[in-house]
Amino acid sequence: MHQVPPQKVRVLLVEDDSDQREILEKWLHDSGYAIMSAKDGLEAMERVQQHAFDVIIMDLKLPGLDGLQLLSLIKDLCPKVIVIFLSGRGTMEDAITALREGRAYDFIQKPLRELRQLNLVIEKALLSREAAYPGRALVDAPPMQVPVESLSARELQLARLLVQGHETRVIADHLALSEKTVRNNLTQLYEKLRVGNRVQAILLCLKRRLY
Repeated sequence: MHQVPPQKVRVLLVEDDSDQREILEKWLHDSGYAIMSAKDGLEAMERVQQHAFDVIIMDLKLPGLDGLQLLSLIKDLCPKVIVIFLSGRGTMEDAITALREGRAYDFIQKPLRELRQLNLVIEKALLSREAAYPGRALVDAPPMQVPVESLSARELQLARLLVQGHETRVIADHLALSEKTVRNNLTQLYEKLRVGNRVQAILLCLKRRLY
């Protein structure tokens, strides 16, 4: 089992459907997250005992330990970890109960029609947690090695638009650029900031007051 690189947001995916697990695992990996997976609650507990995670995405309906039982065990071990449920129609009431009790951050209804929705929920959860605990390193983003002064005017503008929460399409309209150009510019910005994805860039820019 390889170690999770510390500069990446660490995600555990718990999903018993092998096809769905493979799809989500590849999507999250390609999105820049350090991803591990488990096929059931028992395997998930093994992962949690061996590794630290920032976010756990779990199906509510699992063989053996179900989602709510697993949630209770995980929260005993890792009170601050973010839990996001994947919920089908039969488990919607359980998901809502977990949210009301404050044990889970959010749930996404299955089947997922738009995988980008998962990224948005993760990013929102991480930013919310950072706001709740200002000044505390809850996500392992590396310290900024590059001085702010070395960023170009365009890169500073991109950073500020990211912090303001704008999507790529809105940034493209604002800068009168194509979305493809903006995506390329964002990739270059992430490399310069030495971060792996959008949420790490936003957190780093917030800490450096680039807004």
